Amino acid sequence: MNDCVHGADLYLDELPPDGKGLWRGELLDSPSPGLAPVLTWSLTFSWPLSGSVDVTVEGIPANVPSWREIEGIAVESTELGEPIYAWLYDAGCHFEFEYARIRVLRQVGTMARFAVVLTEADDSFSVTLPHGEILETDQIHTTVDAEFEGIFMHLTEHRELAEFTDPAGFVLDADSGFYRLADP
Repeated sequence: MNDCVHGADLYLDELPPDGKGLWRGELLDSPSPGLAPVLTWSLTFSWPLSGSVDVTVEGIPANVPSWREIEGIAVESTELGEPIYAWLYDAGCHFEFEYARIRVLRQVGTMARFAVVLTEADDSFSVTLPHGEILETDQIHTTVDAEFEGIFMHLTEHRELAEFTDPAGFVLDADSGFYRLADP
């Protein structure tokens, strides 16, 4: 086993996520007073770091009429949280990414394939490659297949989902504000 540590000037495309991810819509009040609520998308997947850690990408903007029409979306964020907020959490360490580029390459039913580029983490982290080599990096480049979960609605005032997206096929869990698909 080679335990050398290398700089991460290479793309980590050969390091796929651990299993499939999940994506969902999030309907939130705007943080700016007087602005309308916004429907954004989030993606969560496990990535093999030192074991497996969850990577979360939130606030993905996409002005589409339905969750069924996200194929082709391409968004980029060059500042943390403006608008995309991406991070990973591993063994007490929280790493945030300044740059995020998300593309939806394909969508078939509830499954979507995302191309994810996250760079400029606030600190570097170690990745153990499949053959045992350890790589220091501040970026993730990967392709994620993710299953659609539904849409969370977190609003202070009552609004109808139909104001923001096509509500066909959803069932509301009123206690949690989660719209799940009745029959995917």
